[in-house]
Amino acid sequence: MSRPNLDEIPPGLLRLRANLHQQSCWLFHYGGCRGHITAQHLISRGRTIKSPEARAACEWLLVPVCYGHNIGRMADAGWARRVLAKRLAEVVGEDWLRAYVDAIPWKVPRPELSWKGIMSAPEYSDLTGG
Repeated sequence: MSRPNLDEIPPGLLRLRANLHQQSCWLFHYGGCRGHITAQHLISRGRTIKSPEARAACEWLLVPVCYGHNIGRMADAGWARRVLAKRLAEVVGEDWLRAYVDAIPWKVPRPELSWKGIMSAPEYSDLTGG
């Protein structure tokens, strides 16, 4: 499947990007919030270092998290990526986000960063026993 046309970006994504720093942290319910809101990449930029095309595609997938969750790397955990992806899907539409994520042009296959891979990460409660 080809990447969705960037000329047809969902209005919800454009609104989110325009007001990103005015949002509250999307990981608020998991504790540890501190500091200002940052633009967190749904798929970490470090994962795209070998593929400029993948990096460019991932630049559109920004979500609001606080400085504490970003700098503490909590937002990069598999369970957090799942939480953030679900929340972003509410904003942009799950069909669009699934198609976009699955069409990211990786140089090497990254099944853990496909929509199925992201959604199969364990729930936070599974990791904490709660």
